[in-house]
Amino acid sequence: MSLISKWRRTVILPAMPERRIPAGKNAVTQTASSRITVSALFFDSQHNGHDLIRLDVTPPFNEMLIRLPKAHRVDDPLPVLTALDPSQYCDAATPLELKWDRLGVLEKWADTPEKVLASWRNEFRFAVEDLEADVPGLRLPQNRRTPCDVELEAVSSSIKPRLRLLLP
Repeated sequence: MSLISKWRRTVILPAMPERRIPAGKNAVTQTASSRITVSALFFDSQHNGHDLIRLDVTPPFNEMLIRLPKAHRVDDPLPVLTALDPSQYCDAATPLELKWDRLGVLEKWADTPEKVLASWRNEFRFAVEDLEADVPGLRLPQNRRTPCDVELEAVSSSIKPRLRLLLP
């Protein structure tokens, strides 16, 4: 199926709902993604009252549906969003702020430690700094840091799951 773009627009994706798993008297919480502003291409969808958007981010966040006002909900594995203010849907002058209608495949994305580890696989390049060649990177002592430290730095530039341990 060939898609013809209707328009390009800046959208604000909401943060994913926080997951909370009890662990004895403690709890582990996970926020799979924070609120981000991205550029999206809008397309006609196969579902009435819905537009398909494509984002320049990693799967499974790269394709979603936007449900237009008064449209019936559809059964589709794609995540579904709605406009926070439907009157701004066609106003390209301001970013379109969205809210979750249904998470679809994102419901189970990175919901286990194994899936979180798999989402990080091959995502890092550890370059060693070379001052003579003016190549940025890590100095050798920094290159031996724990993966947990590196994970916290990388979260800010892409959609990756984050874990936080809460103590009572």
